[in-house]
Amino acid sequence: MARIQRITLIAGVCLFAAANPAGAGIKFANYPDRKASECAAKAEKDGLVVGVQPMDDTKDQKVYFGTNMTEKGYLPVYLVVENQSSGDSYLFDKSNVALAGASADAVKEARSKRGETLAMFGVGGIFAMNAIAKGTEVQENLLKKEIQSKTLSPRLSVNGFLYVPIPKEGARGGISLQIPLANTRTDEVRVINITF
Repeated sequence: MARIQRITLIAGVCLFAAANPAGAGIKFANYPDRKASECAAKAEKDGLVVGVQPMDDTKDQKVYFGTNMTEKGYLPVYLVVENQSSGDSYLFDKSNVALAGASADAVKEARSKRGETLAMFGVGGIFAMNAIAKGTEVQENLLKKEIQSKTLSPRLSVNGFLYVPIPKEGARGGISLQIPLANTRTDEVRVINITF
């Protein structure tokens, strides 16, 4: 059985030691909202639609995040979850999003080879590197753009970024995400798998 690793997802917050002079006032471009149908990969199940748009282009990463996240070992992934059902509401909890299968094992192995220590802090399974200082404008921007947990009534959606750990060197390979959505009336959980 494929092993699942929670990734919720490296809120790049504490990932980057970008040295910015105090008061420099970095300006970050706003990433345009997309519908799931406009994303590079899309999956649908019982009226729930998920779209993902990985940001592999490091030039785009610098425009929207102020840093090259790939060289730091993270891939920004724009995620949109839409409830297109006619009557049920669903809870999207970002802390339950998971990397699935061999990709998670490969990432874990790559991280251990680099000797990085990840520590969990706060709610929602957000991870941070121990050695990084907090409070930079880049980190605040990453938090602002991160997807948030939300109850999705019919016809509502949620969107934002996940920061997925990837190897710093070589091709990133395929990434598989598992996105569980809990029906607020029945507590039944629907899991949507999406690979990109």
